[in-house]
Amino acid sequence: MAEGIKMNIKIYDDTIRDGEQQVGVFFTTTQKDRLAEAFKEVGIQEIVLMSGVHEVEDGLIKKLAQKNIPITPLSMLDERYVDLAVENNVKRIMLVYGVSDILLNSRGVSREEILERSIDVAKYARSCGLYVDFAGEDSTRADFSYLSQLGRYLQSFIDYFFICDTIGVLKPEESGDFVRRFIGETGNRVGLHYHNDLGLATENTIQGVLSGAEIISGTFTGIGERAGNISIENVLLRLRAEHGIVAENIDYNGIPEVVALVRDFSRMGPAKPFSEEAQYVESGLHVNGLLKDPRTYNPFPKKPPILFFGKQSGASNFQYLFERILEDPQPKERYLEMRDVIKDMSITQRRSFSTKEVREMYENGLL
Repeated sequence: MAEGIKMNIKIYDDTIRDGEQQVGVFFTTTQKDRLAEAFKEVGIQEIVLMSGVHEVEDGLIKKLAQKNIPITPLSMLDERYVDLAVENNVKRIMLVYGVSDILLNSRGVSREEILERSIDVAKYARSCGLYVDFAGEDSTRADFSYLSQLGRYLQSFIDYFFICDTIGVLKPEESGDFVRRFIGETGNRVGLHYHNDLGLATENTIQGVLSGAEIISGTFTGIGERAGNISIENVLLRLRAEHGIVAENIDYNGIPEVVALVRDFSRMGPAKPFSEEAQYVESGLHVNGLLKDPRTYNPFPKKPPILFFGKQSGASNFQYLFERILEDPQPKERYLEMRDVIKDMSITQRRSFSTKEVREMYENGLL
């Protein structure tokens, strides 16, 4: 164990979930299995994977849970995902939903509806014997009084509330106050999941930890959508070097080996903030949001995203292409058909496809 002030800081790893949302990063199931083993060996408390989106991913969750690897499925607000978590024999679930008015309005739901649904699903998960966390997507753009109300109402049913800076707009001088105020008003124990669009995620996270946050959520090397997530290793090493804080149970000597493994499997690092690569978007959920409001998942809404297609795509990617770029609307069924073809090609070839490539495939009758 490294020398310093030992604190009960926990690490939730998102490398094989959020990290894989970066265009160009593709982990095989075998690689995810190996990475999960490595994360457990180095002392990571929870490894987060998305539940209910693909049978292969749910199979991996079940397999890793059977090997006693600490897996937490990230799940939308629906009891069927809780049932799936129980079926997959995990011990913890993380519920997630947008909490900013920008995201709520884009999805056509009200604050009151999500407040009620969050409590109902959290209570149900508790009744099923699960530990429960809640991630407030886009927390830092939410109305704070609503965010605080949600935290207070959920406090009795969850273990941790994750403050999410989903498009990386928080500033370091605000981060500490934000965390202290939220903890003070809600009584929640807090985790942090910050993105790096403005290059501030590391410092924001450090200030949040110094202000009472107990969990750091990020990826090794910082890979992730747009400009990536916090780099777990950077935050851990800076906390130790600058503040004498070390996370209990983390094998600091094993970190370089884990970082090297992630670099080898991912074959790339995170995109730099403000770069062209940081405008790449492939996730179907995010493209669907961008269709409805360019502010949803774009910190620079006057600059349109650069669309890609692959394993993370939804029908919304094709809707965006044909209705926004080509101005040639297609029947919804065609978007679904093209999505399925591209997903299969992406998995087989382990790559994503540019808008130009997809247009050529369409024109040549391959979609």
